[in-house]
Amino acid sequence: MFDEQLEFAISQYADGTLPPSRRQALETQIAADPALAALLEEYQRLRTALQSAPALPAINWDRLASHLSAAVAESDVLDQPIPLYANPWVRRFASLAVAACLAIAIGIGYERGRTPSAAVPSGPTQLAVTGPVADAPAGAVIQQITIGPSPAVAMEDATWQYSDSGVVAQPQRVVIASSDAPVQDTPATPY
Repeated sequence: MFDEQLEFAISQYADGTLPPSRRQALETQIAADPALAALLEEYQRLRTALQSAPALPAINWDRLASHLSAAVAESDVLDQPIPLYANPWVRRFASLAVAACLAIAIGIGYERGRTPSAAVPSGPTQLAVTGPVADAPAGAVIQQITIGPSPAVAMEDATWQYSDSGVVAQPQRVVIASSDAPVQDTPATPY
């Protein structure tokens, strides 16, 4: 019915906490709209009802604490043993589970101790890496694209580098084939 800001302003007006700068504008709105006047009257009745509520009786907290302490001291609840609701089969299976975990841990430790460590060669080592094999085209070659250095760089040095980090690369040839388009032979353009 009303937006939250207007309703909040009316509740502040009823409580007397609305700033004086907004008070005059709200009084003008309330005088022009009977629904706002009814809402203000409802808030004022609610405030009066809350203020006239009976006060709570005074509680002597020290007397209450001593009464509770005496009641607990007189009862024999603290002297009784606490019942355990575990069944005997649970204890039996729990001990079996602990034994199984120990056996697994000992077995893993034994296998790790038995595994011989890799022998380190004493001389220079070599690493041979076999790269991917180029796939044969399924149809006729339409366009051949070669990725690599320009012909001038290729003539100067057979091993050329991409960067100063020492990575030597000689890229493979990429063939894109399709059976739908006619075959075109276009020379590769250098970079």
